[in-house]
Amino acid sequence: MLVDVTLTADTVEGRDVDGRTAIVIDVLRASSTVVTALANGCREVIPVATPEEAFAFKRERVAGYLLGGERGAVKIPGFDLGNSPSEYTGELVGGRGVVLTTTNGTKTLLRVSGAERVLVGCFLNAAAVARSVAAGPGLVLACAGTKGRFSLEDFAAAGAILAELPGDGLEISDLAMAALATYRQLLDSQGLVDTLSRTGHGKDLARLGFAEDIIYCAKVNMWDVVPEYRAGAIRKASQE
Repeated sequence: MLVDVTLTADTVEGRDVDGRTAIVIDVLRASSTVVTALANGCREVIPVATPEEAFAFKRERVAGYLLGGERGAVKIPGFDLGNSPSEYTGELVGGRGVVLTTTNGTKTLLRVSGAERVLVGCFLNAAAVARSVAAGPGLVLACAGTKGRFSLEDFAAAGAILAELPGDGLEISDLAMAALATYRQLLDSQGLVDTLSRTGHGKDLARLGFAEDIIYCAKVNMWDVVPEYRAGAIRKASQE
């Protein structure tokens, strides 16, 4: 199986994922939020591109959906939730749906929506999402980046997922090898929390009061949850 990595939402194209499995990675914070929401009993997450689409979706549906998301890392006015995983507790999201729009993560997911399978991954579920990847023609680890720029945290999380894949039968690209080496180097040196705190996006989040999110999002293999996007919704992969 050929394994490749793309670096930002703007650089991934439909042809990159055609016939392949795509894993969308936005560590800070959309992927981490989706994993946490589903782990805490959220029924489904509906990714949309804009706040206007989110408001329209809620107007047209019966009660039971919350609006979640951010612009510039800050909760959107009129929304129920921001994009902090800490907000997505079982008390709030258990048994309910969430309509989510974020600056980077949902954009990436929608760009790879034509893949054979679309999964959501991060440090929190690296092993689980790696186990769920069936043998096939290829795997693309689609890093979201930050506003069109490379994000080290997403690249390292791609490496974390690669580290959990069985080595037999894998043909990994140069970028995939670099992601794996980056992840292993960070584990051996300053550690993930320190690294994420010093990234551009990490520093922005800390300035806005979200330092605890950085600590949480750096936890490896905390959840055995595999979000899968299908027919417009993200649900646990075991669900139809």
